[in-house]
Amino acid sequence: MNREIVLRQLKTLLGIPDDNSLDELLNIIINECIDRVVGYCRIEEFPPLLESLLPIMAHRAYVLGGYGRADPVGQVVGVKQGERSVTYESPTDAGGDWIMDFKDRLEPFRRKRGRLPSELD
Repeated sequence: MNREIVLRQLKTLLGIPDDNSLDELLNIIINECIDRVVGYCRIEEFPPLLESLLPIMAHRAYVLGGYGRADPVGQVVGVKQGERSVTYESPTDAGGDWIMDFKDRLEPFRRKRGRLPSELD
């Protein structure tokens, strides 16, 4: 897998100019996406057939995770008029488990039987 291509595609999806200021953060998010897919599918390596999905997953993780904002604020979930009160969803509520949005694409790669810790190298 060419991570430079994935990084460039992620920057395009996010509308980030082609500078290197956010590369470290974006690479962390890409690695997290790879780890989540490998863990969800119970496989050893990231499947090459899912490489085109990786920038889209990383984009979802970036947006829902509130990355790139100093003070991430979720959507408004409640407004009270008397003595004015606004309630926002927390970034963790907003993010949820974003990998489930890709369940249909991941399912063909999922190993049905789990592995015991003794089976791991």
